[in-house]
Amino acid sequence: NVGTVEVEVSTLDRYVERTGSVPHIIKVDAETFEPAILQGSRETMLRHRPALVVEVLHRHGRDHGIEMMEVMEGLGYHYYDISTYSEWKPSERISGDPQGEDRDWLLVAEPLPSDFRDRYEAWERTIEECTADRNSTSNPQRAEPTTTERWTAELRRVVAGVKRRLAALR
Repeated sequence: NVGTVEVEVSTLDRYVERTGSVPHIIKVDAETFEPAILQGSRETMLRHRPALVVEVLHRHGRDHGIEMMEVMEGLGYHYYDISTYSEWKPSERISGDPQGEDRDWLLVAEPLPSDFRDRYEAWERTIEECTADRNSTSNPQRAEPTTTERWTAELRRVVAGVKRRLAALR
């Protein structure tokens, strides 16, 4: 037996107005509802200019990037495809990947700095140096990993994926 649960729906703009808490970065992955979520975030984007990482799908022959472009119109954001072969260069348009492999886009109020790739690679090297033996919260006697160890493992997984993308650029 399946029941229903009623939840209050609001917008990010209302949340920011009510709480005064302003996000610096927003991650949106809502299975094609991204445009609606961003529509409810326009005032926040205009006033506070947070960075966004947004999933953009191309499903059933429909490119949801078109809807994203409509929502972002007039906000002055720059679009960067976060894909296997990303060159970290601004794109004129947002589009979903028909193969469904590369879904995320970085949307920022200011262009990425010219040394972004170099700075990213330096950050990546620093993350790689974060090992259990260099982490004072690690305890090899413990059966369960600490939160720090789980985050480190997840960061390593993400870094490995980005490394593959950067290697493809070379």
